[in-house]
Amino acid sequence: MSSEKRQQALCDDETVAQRWPQSPASVRSARRELRETLQVWGLVELVEDSTLVLSELLSNAVEHSRNADGTVQTRFRRTAGGCGVRIEVYDTDAARLPRMTPATDCDGLRGRGLRIVNTCTRRNWGVDVTSEGKAVWGEVGQ
Repeated sequence: MSSEKRQQALCDDETVAQRWPQSPASVRSARRELRETLQVWGLVELVEDSTLVLSELLSNAVEHSRNADGTVQTRFRRTAGGCGVRIEVYDTDAARLPRMTPATDCDGLRGRGLRIVNTCTRRNWGVDVTSEGKAVWGEVGQ
């Protein structure tokens, strides 16, 4: 990502936020943004799990949420102590909250995303309903 675009996305030294079109192509771009952010923060050891968590959360928002403006937002926050990252995905559809599929239903082609998130975050993930919709988040590296 160009330094000019990074500066536009950078909120401060601890948080990076970006709005994306509600499109599958945005997932790839957001993963690249997260990898670059983790490199700047010196957290390259978290790239694999973090990008997997982001991919699952953002793919769900892109596919399942109904956003009037056609966008979703990501926010990456360095956690307290600087040794982890909180990955947040915002959309305006608070009526559709994600739920983890029971293990017995995981033989199909779909439905394993939140189980992957649960594993990568060591069960440190959740959903916050906001005045503008919802934020689905997960923390890696804590």
